[in-house]
Amino acid sequence: MKIIVIYGTNSGGTYLAAQIISEALTGLGHQVTIKNATEADHHELQNYDLVVMGSNTWNFSKEEGLPHEEIRKFLNKISYNNVPLENKNFAVYGLGDSSYMYFCGSVDVLEKFLSERQVKLVIPSLRIDGFYFRQAENTEKIRQWTENLGKLGVVGELGEDG
Repeated sequence: MKIIVIYGTNSGGTYLAAQIISEALTGLGHQVTIKNATEADHHELQNYDLVVMGSNTWNFSKEEGLPHEEIRKFLNKISYNNVPLENKNFAVYGLGDSSYMYFCGSVDVLEKFLSERQVKLVIPSLRIDGFYFRQAENTEKIRQWTENLGKLGVVGELGEDG
């Protein structure tokens, strides 16, 4: 199966999570591409069987609980260009800090955006609390989520090579 992982990050945690996801999915025999949202082309989403999107949660312009600015720009490109996503397979992960009012608010924003475009969220979204403070524990949580993603019927149904 062809999978793309698109992420936005400030301190590198969301990128490290993308690498963990990629390694786990590659280990299951999938072809995985990782791209920062600044490098991703919204039209290329059609070339993949599964799109995994990840973002940290941030405070922009005094508004708390938003995805990374580059993820928001990427979503705006999808909207502006009316990129068809109906029935496309997606998974979402987010990094946050539970001491804030909107823990992993980026996940909520991504889920709402994708739901409005009638995509298939193939697994419950992953919310990581304090990635760097409990990196070993969070790495295991990401691996487990990715293994569950790989065990879904989606993997076998999406393509002969998956």
